[in-house]
Amino acid sequence: MRVPAGVIEDTRQAVMRRFGDVIVAQKRFISLAGAYTLRRGSRRKDRTTGKQLFYPALVVAMRF
Repeated sequence: MRVPAGVIEDTRQAVMRRFGDVIVAQKRFISLAGAYTLRRGSRRKDRTTGKQLFYPALVVAMRF
């Protein structure tokens, strides 16, 4: 699944505007257990065969 560029950041800003006094939202790239690994090489140097991919995520935590 693909989403347009900036969707995660736009969502983070909307969440912070509404709940910023209660939570902290951060954009991070995470690896997922059992996630897809590349089977074939790519033209990009950072994508070699067998390398695990990282996925954009919105990490939300309670503000203390």
